[in-house]
Amino acid sequence: KIAQITFDSTKTTADDILQRIAAAGYDSDQFRAPDAVYEGLHACCHYDRPQKAEAAVPATPAVEPAPAPVAAPAPAAMTGMTKKKATSSVQQTQPLSAVYTAYFGLKDALVASDATTAGTQATALLSAIDLVKMEAFSSEQHTVWMKCLPKLRKSTEKIKGTTDLEQQRQFFIALSDNMYAVMKSVKPEGETYLEHCPMANEGKGANWLSREKNIKNPYYGQSMLTCGKVTETIKNQ
Repeated sequence: KIAQITFDSTKTTADDILQRIAAAGYDSDQFRAPDAVYEGLHACCHYDRPQKAEAAVPATPAVEPAPAPVAAPAPAAMTGMTKKKATSSVQQTQPLSAVYTAYFGLKDALVASDATTAGTQATALLSAIDLVKMEAFSSEQHTVWMKCLPKLRKSTEKIKGTTDLEQQRQFFIALSDNMYAVMKSVKPEGETYLEHCPMANEGKGANWLSREKNIKNPYYGQSMLTCGKVTETIKNQ
């Protein structure tokens, strides 16, 4: 009942592997699986699981450059076999900040009809997805993220894998639909706008997300830059 894993350290890390194992419902010395995910395992897969206990010594707060002082993170808690790492207040409230930044960069590249930059931004989005600290999610957010994650990866990899602008725009439709589901659960800073073009996707319509209320259509660029409307505002309150 021991798994030995060999991996390429230039492509992933032991922590990333253990995080994914925890996301599937299995504890390790470093990461404890979300209780809801563990409970969802088949009864035959349940195992002896120590109860959560308070840490004897608080963790050292993470140091981040900032123009003004920030509150120190709460002490790390010992959860059974798991030692939970300290997480900054920014990571706790915005664990997907880098993911959203890369998505908006990709959207802007499509608005500019720049397939090369769109591919670069897709690469950045994949990297940001790989670095997400899932322990910063609530159980509900974790469920949404794990449901959308494979689809986000698939769409982004397809955009990265082609220099055909129209194909990139087609793959961006599914990417945006799944990103919307994630943003509804893990809200970005400030206001984000869900915008809709009725002409895109062969007249079926397509959505995208933007930090700007003014319409800049990623599916047509300059040919129909202002085609569309805001259909929803996502607010981080």
